[in-house]
Amino acid sequence: MPGPVDELVMDGILDGFEAGLTDPDVVDAQLGRDVSVKAHRHAFTTWYVSAPRLAPVADVLYEQLREPEHWVPYADV
Repeated sequence: MPGPVDELVMDGILDGFEAGLTDPDVVDAQLGRDVSVKAHRHAFTTWYVSAPRLAPVADVLYEQLREPEHWVPYADV
């Protein structure tokens, strides 16, 4: 999935991502996701893998999630 995708493809990706929220493996992986770095990584990569189009890039997506430039602090901090 390198490069930009059109709206139809993005809709399919998002549908798969949303469907993953009810996948028992994804639900189980979310339990305790904030207790360790390993658990956090497992929770998110399990969710990414549940969306077929995201599965090949799950590790890359997780690394992007962790990059400080992808986080915006709340205005009151």
